Amino acid sequence: MVVNLILYSFVWLILYYLLKIINSKYLVTANQRYNAITVIHAIYCTIFTLIYFLFFQSLTDYVAPQNQASTLFLTLAGSFYLFAVAIVFFIGRKIDWFGVVHHLVMALFISYFLYNSDLPIYYTFIAFFILPGIFYNSFLVYKEANGSNQETSELLFRLNAYAWLAFRIILFAVFVLYALYCEWLEINPRTIVHRPVLFPVLLTFCFFSSYYYVFIRRKLKLIEARKI
Repeated sequence: MVVNLILYSFVWLILYYLLKIINSKYLVTANQRYNAITVIHAIYCTIFTLIYFLFFQSLTDYVAPQNQASTLFLTLAGSFYLFAVAIVFFIGRKIDWFGVVHHLVMALFISYFLYNSDLPIYYTFIAFFILPGIFYNSFLVYKEANGSNQETSELLFRLNAYAWLAFRIILFAVFVLYALYCEWLEINPRTIVHRPVLFPVLLTFCFFSSYYYVFIRRKLKLIEARKI
């Protein structure tokens, strides 16, 4: 499992360097390429979970175990966080240590899911809530581009704020309530032994979401203040 995570992290690394051969003003700097990879990661996680749980797996089947498809998905997602931790030390920017810790924690949690394949697959739906990263990291890519428009940059950030509130705060709160319902009222025998980890996963996700949303709201207020 650990070997697979490391091997797949090289897939993200190769993709990162392949972006260097693309002649685009949005992929000039190392930071732009890193954020472009993060956008790809967010799109991948969002689309996979949406399609999978809409057409192949009922989210209400809270006892269905992990399977080959979810294992592949989690391996790719987990390997991204290993890649993100490693690459941040080589792209020549100020290291965001809080972000590094965030990525390490996510990698550890995903590793736990991979190691315990009897865990229910509905927890994999957490990956859907990564969707706001599509807007935020697109904003980071765009604002560094030569000739970028200030209004477009602010629009991307505003869309990120709306998406963060809708998905990472409101919809995720609904998912947490659903998870608590499944675990405490319906009683899932597969997860009783894993609850000391499962609930910290939800709480940690809530913490990171709230922390970054405070940052987003502060920056959004600064943007709005400049327009007054």
